[in-house]
Amino acid sequence: MGKQIFFLMDENDEERFFKFVSNSGIIYDAINHKPIDKLPLKNSGNGWFILYFLEKKNKNTFNKNSTEKIDAYYDPVIEWTRTIVGAYKNGITIGRLWLEMNIYDSQGNYLRKDESLDHWYKQLVKWVKKNLLYYYNRFDERKYYTSPSLISLLEKGFKVY
Repeated sequence: MGKQIFFLMDENDEERFFKFVSNSGIIYDAINHKPIDKLPLKNSGNGWFILYFLEKKNKNTFNKNSTEKIDAYYDPVIEWTRTIVGAYKNGITIGRLWLEMNIYDSQGNYLRKDESLDHWYKQLVKWVKKNLLYYYNRFDERKYYTSPSLISLLEKGFKVY
């Protein structure tokens, strides 16, 4: 089930967040599973919508060869799903950070990922809460951490998906 935080993040805040994560982490795209050093442009092809974060201090324990795919459930990574404005008419697709700490191996044994990963996740969540506004959307009666530039779209009635 994991833990997650939802948000509506515009491209400027995504760039700032990407830089923040890059200071302590390695960022991988979800298609090629290779490290990237710049934020992919939206709608630029496969691999731009979901990214994985690996804390730099864990890179030696993260052994993936070029044919292995990252699995956010088993691997020591945090998944970032990006916000999309306009994927649906008058709509915004919500973004999120997601982490699964409790897993089962192939023999059914319970395992818990390293606590440092949970600590890093909390640091990333703290950045989101500090840098985005906690906004109540009267149309769907929910609260979101939201980039200020997206509030006007919500007030015009854009739906959140």
